[in-house]
Amino acid sequence: MKSIQGKYLLVILALCGVISAAIGITNNSAGIFFTPMAEDFGVGRASTGLTLTILNIVFSIAGMICPGVMKKIRMKPYMILCTAVLAGSTFAISLCKSIWPVYILSALRGFAAGMIGFVFITMVLNNWFVSRNALVTSVVLGFSGISGAILSPVLNSAITSKGWRTAMAAAAVLTVVLCLPSILFPIDMKPEMVGEKALGADEVKSTDTGVNVSKKKILMPVLGIMMLFSVLSGICTSMSQYFPSISESFGMASGIGALMVSACMAANTCGKILLGTLIEKIGSRISMILFSGLVILGAFCVMTMHSTVFMLAGAALMGLVYSLATVGVVVKTKEMFGVDSYASVYPKAAMANTLAAAAGPSLYGAVFDMTQSYIPSLIMVMVFMAGELAIVILTAGKSGVEEG
Repeated sequence: MKSIQGKYLLVILALCGVISAAIGITNNSAGIFFTPMAEDFGVGRASTGLTLTILNIVFSIAGMICPGVMKKIRMKPYMILCTAVLAGSTFAISLCKSIWPVYILSALRGFAAGMIGFVFITMVLNNWFVSRNALVTSVVLGFSGISGAILSPVLNSAITSKGWRTAMAAAAVLTVVLCLPSILFPIDMKPEMVGEKALGADEVKSTDTGVNVSKKKILMPVLGIMMLFSVLSGICTSMSQYFPSISESFGMASGIGALMVSACMAANTCGKILLGTLIEKIGSRISMILFSGLVILGAFCVMTMHSTVFMLAGAALMGLVYSLATVGVVVKTKEMFGVDSYASVYPKAAMANTLAAAAGPSLYGAVFDMTQSYIPSLIMVMVFMAGELAIVILTAGKSGVEEG
């Protein structure tokens, strides 16, 4: 990272702020509002939880639209508009008197967050970084977890002392603050727009990296494999929501489950940076095989070794799946389809990932209801990750495009 200076560093800092607003606040901190909102509106937890489901569905749809809009607008007006919609809809929720307007505003929040979410961020990074791309991407994506871990307690404290409405208004203000660098810094969608070249552009022949879709033909069977890779990693990220219930089902103290979630989230953040670093050093194939294997080991530990140390270690290893679901999907998409086709393929993979993650809790819950045990769900995670590992091995060096 020492070689990354000037506007390249400003791009990283700005996008760290953007992902903190779009993911860290909007998504990762959403759960702390469910209970106080439900009590205020006189509805069940499922009703307030539905707000996040709506947000994530629209978020994934917005990711499909994002590349086309990016081709037609500069970064400053794009970010001003998206920030205004995201912050404005967040603040408007604090004024709602019933749950129904919140559903509409959640869809609006999801759309604005999706327009500046994973697709937007990774495409801008692809434009600015030819070299050090995996490492930079992992650092920026890692901030979604870091910001959620830092800001959730802050907003939760505001809920306790001032109420959820004040905390929601504070979340709107924080959204603006975190997005301001992307508006004020002298950066843009592409480095050429501000008189720069992509970092490492001199090392390769082509530096057109992401906004323009190539005329190359995308091979549908390979795209299907890429979508499956994304689905398998996405659905496995949902397992962490059941850690408190899993620990209790094994007769562990209730606090162990909370510690398992914390260990998992720590691995979520650190794992992204570690995966990016390993990809830079030893390549994506070995790195992803290693991470897939560690997730399988983690699920095995949680399933069979019911002591505090092994449960926490297992939860941490399972937390590495978040790295595969974010950094892994980004890197795999670029390797299989090339930078020129990235804008066409990645939004589809990201949408599949988001929808799979949303479906995961229902799947694991249904399996528990049928078996009255979480062991089958943990076995499912191991099978899913074995499939992920197989895809990494079998698609090594395989191209998903051909000349049209």
